[in-house]
Amino acid sequence: MLRQQAPIRILMVEDSPTDAQLELDTLRRSGIEHVAQRVETEAQLRAALASFEPSIILSDFSLPNFDGLSALKVARELAPHIPFIFVSGRMGEERAIDALHSGAVDYVLKGNLPRLPPAVRRAVEEAAVRRRHEAQIARLDRVLRMLSGVNGAAVRIRDRIELLRESCRVAVSIGGYAAVVAALKVGGNPVIQPVVWQGADDALAQALREV
Repeated sequence: MLRQQAPIRILMVEDSPTDAQLELDTLRRSGIEHVAQRVETEAQLRAALASFEPSIILSDFSLPNFDGLSALKVARELAPHIPFIFVSGRMGEERAIDALHSGAVDYVLKGNLPRLPPAVRRAVEEAAVRRRHEAQIARLDRVLRMLSGVNGAAVRIRDRIELLRESCRVAVSIGGYAAVVAALKVGGNPVIQPVVWQGADDALAQALREV
């Protein structure tokens, strides 16, 4: 079930204000809170993708000055992470298959609007899961590249402090950490003390040194 932290931002490619309102009313009655913006042309779509930052795009298939597949192409070009659903008055099987192959996640006939809320919920949920997975993969990639950099430094650097300094630099520049502190026992002092640190966030680095 979709757990909304904020209203879904819906971008509608639709020339009929009446049809758009029917779709939005259907979503609201199902408990999906939203804010929406309607566009009719390619220029308006491009501008809205840049300024409105939608959670999902709902598009008619046929418009007087635009068409759904062209809208889908623009969306894939500018915002490939945003789910795209066709909501059309008529859409033959061949067109529906072409739409799905082109990147749409679903299609709903205007004569069957009760299908729209579950389709929107599923699309938004799947997009959120995909973003989380992509973020996890990106994080793992940074960690692996960071470890490779630290291992490379260990091969070429013999001085311990210099090695720690380079490891901190790699952790910040490649690993993506805001600040890194390396600590050692210095001399006969039993207390572990910070010896090198690095970070874009000076306040955080200072706080870590004082832990």
